[in-house]
Amino acid sequence: MGLALLTAPDAEVVELDEFKQHARIDLDDEDDRILGYLLAARQYLEEIANRGFITQTWTLTLDGEWPDEILLGRAPVDSITSITYVDWNGATQTLASNQYVLVNSGVLSRVVPAYGVYCWPPVRSQPNAITVTFVVGYGDQGASVPEPIRQAIILLAAHLHANREPVGDNRLTELPFAVSALIAPYRAWPL
Repeated sequence: MGLALLTAPDAEVVELDEFKQHARIDLDDEDDRILGYLLAARQYLEEIANRGFITQTWTLTLDGEWPDEILLGRAPVDSITSITYVDWNGATQTLASNQYVLVNSGVLSRVVPAYGVYCWPPVRSQPNAITVTFVVGYGDQGASVPEPIRQAIILLAAHLHANREPVGDNRLTELPFAVSALIAPYRAWPL
């Protein structure tokens, strides 16, 4: 069982020029390092929030048998691309889209059988027997991401830029308060 990124975002939430303006950086000699901080900040905040900020595709694999409902593990879910499963004969089948419903609850999205579908189809009891492929994100551009998330990324990247050593007066032992406060309302917790 596992959750894996299939297709990464095509853009970043915060552009280099926007960050440099915030951090009052005029030179270009550290652009690659700054882009790394922006990427690391986005990926870290996505992980602790269980979200995808910019459009990206994920797969969730399940072992052996269908749960009553499938918790997708990332939010906000835009769509289900496909649900495949291994039938009793070992053949991979695609579940018809009229057999399930995506429920976006605001916390974590889940997939349940559609109205009138009383059970999932039989599945072979083996690892990775069920695969759900789905798209998450607020949109294709950073401007579509809620502003508190954008500001949290900027602040965390600025913190990483200013505190480059793992030890010192400002050790990176916990998330800076402002970053935690901005991302807290967007944390998607399992139901």
